[in-house]
Amino acid sequence: MRRNVIGLREQPRRIAVSGFAGSGKTALCAALGERLAVPVLSEDMECIEAVSSPQPPGKEGAVRKNLSDLLDAMIAWHERRKTAYKASPAFVADKWEADILAWSMIEFPPSDSAAVDSRGIELVRMVQSSAAEIDCVVMMPFQMPF
Repeated sequence: MRRNVIGLREQPRRIAVSGFAGSGKTALCAALGERLAVPVLSEDMECIEAVSSPQPPGKEGAVRKNLSDLLDAMIAWHERRKTAYKASPAFVADKWEADILAWSMIEFPPSDSAAVDSRGIELVRMVQSSAAEIDCVVMMPFQMPF
């Protein structure tokens, strides 16, 4: 176990790297994981990306279904991530729940109150619960998502 500057034993670290696609999260996670000798939790976003495609304009039922599918996928992602958090005393996470919440707010802006249901509130709660599992969040420089 490494020691800090005053000679006390350092605790395992749980680090999340947050930011938009293309901001360098994955590269930073790989470097931190190697340097700290801890596992890297991959983005694992395929299930969310699969349901986030836009629906044709004027298809409110389709948009609501898409939001419902997206929220379900995000919550399922969070459940897998909770399992990964419990499995390791230290890690570097590529994305964290706040990224998922931000994505949902970009896909479905909160001004559309009809689109928000109890699962939208659950997304906020998942950020709160994951924050208790993480020691440090590295925020990558802001840029517009592509």
